[in-house]
Amino acid sequence: MTYRMYIGLKDNSEVIELPVLPKSLPISHDGNSKTHNIVNFGEIIVPEDRKLLSLSIESFFPKYAGPYVTAESHFEPKYYVEKLLQWKTAKKILRIVICGSATPINILCLLEQFEFEEKAGQPGDIFYKMNIKEYREFSAQEVSVISSKKSSKVVIKNKAKKRTQTKEVAKKYIAKKGDTLFSIAKKELNDGNKAKNIQKENNIYSYTDIYAGQVIKLPDGDVRG
Repeated sequence: MTYRMYIGLKDNSEVIELPVLPKSLPISHDGNSKTHNIVNFGEIIVPEDRKLLSLSIESFFPKYAGPYVTAESHFEPKYYVEKLLQWKTAKKILRIVICGSATPINILCLLEQFEFEEKAGQPGDIFYKMNIKEYREFSAQEVSVISSKKSSKVVIKNKAKKRTQTKEVAKKYIAKKGDTLFSIAKKELNDGNKAKNIQKENNIYSYTDIYAGQVIKLPDGDVRG
């Protein structure tokens, strides 16, 4: 299976495939715990929820498409740099997908750091380093403060803020291992019968003729409800 890396907006409306894979991919997946001292007992450790996943990616955007380019499409280095800077400046929530590896990844993330440079002797190529941090969606709580008439204390009442769950229009979808057009239509369009629409949109011969990492265009007007 081909090893591929994609990064783009969380709804897959804009996606770029990294043209040259990094030589290594450091992934930090730390736990989280606190230590406490108990009287007449000593120190104990209490596990807590894990920390956010973080990735560091170093590679380059080549001026010319040599044999080291693994992406299906290749663009000018300026295109990749401008797109990543645009997303970072706008604080966009992104999605990174790594498929074909022993540990596939598909998470929401933020682009925390992006550095790039040109090197002597390699005109046109742009070398870069980006640090990516996992993003977790959450809902805030509404807090109302109520004074008790019978006492001077203040009672704090927590109300879970109702969040309207809406799904966005997904113009593109990155196929995963085991996906079929029927399963994609059912998951993304809420109707497996719309598989034929996806098949026509992408000129795919068979419902099962797709591979992990393939970018699937979803028909305009089909909204996930």
